Amino acid sequence: MRTFIRADLALGFSLAIAVLCGCGGTAATKCNETVVISVNPTTATINHAAAPPANQVQFVANAQPFSHEPGCAVPTWIAIVYGTWSNPDPTDIQISSAIDNTNGTAVCKSATSGAVTLTGTFNQLVPAPVTKTVQLTCN
Repeated sequence: MRTFIRADLALGFSLAIAVLCGCGGTAATKCNETVVISVNPTTATINHAAAPPANQVQFVANAQPFSHEPGCAVPTWIAIVYGTWSNPDPTDIQISSAIDNTNGTAVCKSATSGAVTLTGTFNQLVPAPVTKTVQLTCN
């Protein structure tokens, strides 16, 4: 009778793991999730001579879970993440790295000679820093 109870507990434990994992297979199926960071828009063109806020654009970064494993349920959340932005053209463009709702806001101060690549580095919700680039042209 003890063997029966242990087998029952083992089966219940295995089912609980499968349910908590969100997988539709056996308890041996691994549900590895990663967090994907995307930035929108990826390109923008704005007029530096326009009055604010028409002379600026905000590059917004979002993080959300993702899994390549078939049969795994992935939570449905999206979070805004703040990055540290680098800019090779600080004379023509200013971009905010503030940890607030201005993060990623670029302001065109004067015209650029083409698209400028701005780089955001994101450390939130990911095990290692993620780098994303965007293109901004100031007319």
